[in-house]
Amino acid sequence: TLRWLAVAPVIGLPGHAMSPVEIRCGVADEFMPPLTASTEATLRARTINASMPLSARSNASHYFGGQRVLVIRVDFSDLSGESVSLATAQSVMDNEVGPFFAQSSYGQTSMVSTVTAKVYRLPQTSVAYATGADLLKSSVDNNSADQLHADALAVAQSDYSPADYDRFIVAFPVLNAVTGFNWWGLADYAGSRVWINGNFKFEVVAHELGHTYGAPHASAWRGSLSDPIAPTGTRVPYGDLSDLMGGGHTAENDFSAYTKWLIGWLPDAAVQTVQVTGRYRVYRYDTMDANLQH
Repeated sequence: TLRWLAVAPVIGLPGHAMSPVEIRCGVADEFMPPLTASTEATLRARTINASMPLSARSNASHYFGGQRVLVIRVDFSDLSGESVSLATAQSVMDNEVGPFFAQSSYGQTSMVSTVTAKVYRLPQTSVAYATGADLLKSSVDNNSADQLHADALAVAQSDYSPADYDRFIVAFPVLNAVTGFNWWGLADYAGSRVWINGNFKFEVVAHELGHTYGAPHASAWRGSLSDPIAPTGTRVPYGDLSDLMGGGHTAENDFSAYTKWLIGWLPDAAVQTVQVTGRYRVYRYDTMDANLQH
């Protein structure tokens, strides 16, 4: 894996990288600053310091090892019915999402997923939750998206203890018809919460869980024919079609090497900083048996 000494803005950062929520598909894409050395350092600090030994990372268990995921299925009094069946949700998690993260992390993380046996009714109507949230703000404190997730945890606690899980996905009937929302999901950045707005599919769930591991969006950078990495170029939101954090939609669209290094799955030994013009060998990184020392 190569890393440029002068970091080119080839991967978009969350428009509010320090806020707890990231937007998967918003009515307008976030404004994301170019990736600079300082913002890269800040972003990596939000996850882990990959150069530290595993035993020294106070939050290493959030990125490595077994992750217990609870999928809470909910509905509303004015929008009733399951957004996804128990069988379908369990299959997506066990047969698609879980294997993807095991493969992408070289076996360094895994998932054990539990889907609630029943659909829980939330205390507010879908309209109340949807119209009360401004999901394009830089913070979700005290807004309805935050409240929706908190209410889902509360109603499910009678059957599932939050202490037994590491990540929480709340799946609810699609709210597009209610409010015109056209985003599919939200997630805590390097956190534990995920919202799925009706579309409980691999590409949505895995993308949002990627954010909980600290993965940023994967964009493209449109420079010029003479200088493709010119800082005066244009960022193309979700423009990396080969990355699940960008425009990729299948398990073959693995996270980029940069994202894996950012999370800590690729060690510093696998990254060569390019400082002078020369010929460099790039090793394959998208297989379980990749040599992590190159």
